[in-house]
Amino acid sequence: LAVTLAGCERETRYFSGAPSSSAASREVRAALDASRAPPRDLGNPYADNAYAVNDGKRLFEWFNCAGCHSQGGGGMGVPLMDAQWRYGARPAQLFASIAVGRPNGMPGFGGRVTDDQIWRLAAYVSSLSGEL
Repeated sequence: LAVTLAGCERETRYFSGAPSSSAASREVRAALDASRAPPRDLGNPYADNAYAVNDGKRLFEWFNCAGCHSQGGGGMGVPLMDAQWRYGARPAQLFASIAVGRPNGMPGFGGRVTDDQIWRLAAYVSSLSGEL
């Protein structure tokens, strides 16, 4: 029994925000405030956390993202399941798209959604494309 339990690895679940999410958020927001592109090498603090990805799915439904993106397949908004994304599929680019919005329809949610929730949404959206 002890050998079996020692072999089980459970993921870390962050219920109140990943420790690095605020640092990553500050880095992306500083780039956006300076009208620069977000950092290319910045990772999503929730990329490997199934609980956070599932929470991102819940937020996707709560904020009616499916109303435009149709569960990721597109519609009025761009599809999220395809291989090429107009504004980039890197975590920092997804954060920027959700936080400040994009021209021609994507509103910015940065004033209504916490940075932690944006990272969770970005993790879920990334999982739709198979990038996770």
